[in-house]
Amino acid sequence: MKKIRTVFFDNDNAYLNSFINYVRTAQEGNKFELKLFTSEDNLHNFFKEKQTIDLLLVGSKKLAEQYAYQLNCVVINLESKRITEDHREFFSLYKYQPLNKLISNILAILYEQTKNITGVQVSNHTKVISIYSSSGGTGKTVTAVQLSRQLSLQNYKVFYLNLELYHSTQLFFQSPDDKHTSQILYYLKANPNQLMAKIETLKKKDARTNVEYFDMAVSAEEMMELSEGEVNNLIDCLKGTENYDYIIIDLESTVQPRIQAALNKSDYILWVVGADMQSFFKTKKMLEELGAIFSGQTTDFYTKSIFVINRYTGELNEELKKYNFDIHGFLPYVPEWNNLHTNIQLESIPFINEKIINLIKEQLEISRGVYNA
Repeated sequence: MKKIRTVFFDNDNAYLNSFINYVRTAQEGNKFELKLFTSEDNLHNFFKEKQTIDLLLVGSKKLAEQYAYQLNCVVINLESKRITEDHREFFSLYKYQPLNKLISNILAILYEQTKNITGVQVSNHTKVISIYSSSGGTGKTVTAVQLSRQLSLQNYKVFYLNLELYHSTQLFFQSPDDKHTSQILYYLKANPNQLMAKIETLKKKDARTNVEYFDMAVSAEEMMELSEGEVNNLIDCLKGTENYDYIIIDLESTVQPRIQAALNKSDYILWVVGADMQSFFKTKKMLEELGAIFSGQTTDFYTKSIFVINRYTGELNEELKKYNFDIHGFLPYVPEWNNLHTNIQLESIPFINEKIINLIKEQLEISRGVYNA
């Protein structure tokens, strides 16, 4: 990952120390290659040596104005008073806002000025896992939420993306931030060049688990209008931020264009299958249809599929074996989750949490055979 070469000048030593201490521990910290200055003379000498940087943060309006004309980089003035709109040639942010928000706003400005949707560098380390099922009622969303939650609690950086027609994100993830993030759909359609910047400012972080997500309004019409290309752009930009180890995508049981896009972009597809004849039958038919849709793809659709029996009670009916596709794991039946309505209830059965994380770790670390119809 290319570091953002950053110079930060401020004559407030205490503020600089708090900033650098935060950056060293924050998940965004590894993005920056940071040099700090408290002396104007040392700062001037640094630039006299024709040093090139990507970003200048400066706690002085005068210096920000001076360097905005001299340097070929993004210049941001960090002001000690609340910002009022003006027509400066540089950007300004209020320096005493929470540091996580300050970093997000800095990155948003930087991405907006230097990134183009066609120039997004897609991260290779971020893995995309779609949670999918051939029919509703199999426990797909609970599995997606639990997987996101457990990966985050294992210190992985996780983004939960719900692309269902009607989603229940607000039941499982909450943030003290009262902003709504439905605007992300607007930028997908109207201004995709600003998409990566807006991800930084519109995402939310769950207060209990640190899982990041979009708090989008439930709108079937807007979801139906999402194109395959728009979903591709959204996933590429999420990966391009290089903030995440895993993006968990919660999908509905259809083959709509946005669903096809997510499946195609996924490194792994976790199929949640019920332990009943109807679920096995629908899974087989859906596999046949998707196999035909993705027949020309470079990556074999079946080899990235993980089949998991959910609500498993200890045995499978012999009739189910005739469907002849590999089952990679089992998640036990939890009666307490029949009336699930909050994220806190998911914490009540610790051994299920362990089952989920172990299942995924095992499946991501071994090679699996191709599905046999």
